[in-house]
Amino acid sequence: MSDFPFDRQVINLELMEFVWRDSKDADTFDYSMKLVFFRVTTESLLPEWDPYPAKLRVDQLITTGDRHDGPTSASRFQVKLRVERKIRFFVIQIYFVTLLIVVITTFPLALPPTKDHVGTRLSAYGTGVLTLVAYKYGIAESLPRVPYQTYTDKYLVHQIITVVIIAVEALIAYHLVENAGADEVIVRYLELIGLVIIVLLWICFFVYTAKFKLRASWQHVLKNQESNMQTDPNNYS
Repeated sequence: MSDFPFDRQVINLELMEFVWRDSKDADTFDYSMKLVFFRVTTESLLPEWDPYPAKLRVDQLITTGDRHDGPTSASRFQVKLRVERKIRFFVIQIYFVTLLIVVITTFPLALPPTKDHVGTRLSAYGTGVLTLVAYKYGIAESLPRVPYQTYTDKYLVHQIITVVIIAVEALIAYHLVENAGADEVIVRYLELIGLVIIVLLWICFFVYTAKFKLRASWQHVLKNQESNMQTDPNNYS
């Protein structure tokens, strides 16, 4: 889940064994069923997941006696279902909305760093931080509850940190102009450059997230699953 919502999940159905029984509720079976053809079709009833072809592995291959040209068969299979989370909802409802909040919150950088405007600037930054924090907790039900930070958590936290940094900058610029005698024109010019840089950086980050963020390969996901199973087989999901 660390790449949420760009995560891929593997559902391990573990061992599937096909046998012949007298009835479906019987505890024992007569003998194994030899399958020469087995195809798995994966479908999802949940709208936020895209299914992928299942990973199928034969547990034990059975040959057909002495014949070398006959079909092989099997009765035991290892089946792993693969699903991928759809990201469109999260990109629009989370990443794009918080991007707009950050961009609007940075606009007070264009105001003069004087005593007439420092209160307005700090008020705007404080409102921006509170809005981001409130929005983060407001969408908590749409985020996974895991004891570590996901990609989305890091995205939201860095936005809050950005607003806090420019709030600190507002105080520094105010003291430089009012108390240290710095040239107001130069300070305003530097703040305008900072405004453009911050806005462009966050827009580029959003575009990268929405269009170019790569998911982990299925080989990597399967390898991590096997590694987690070996580490703690009782804590597997």
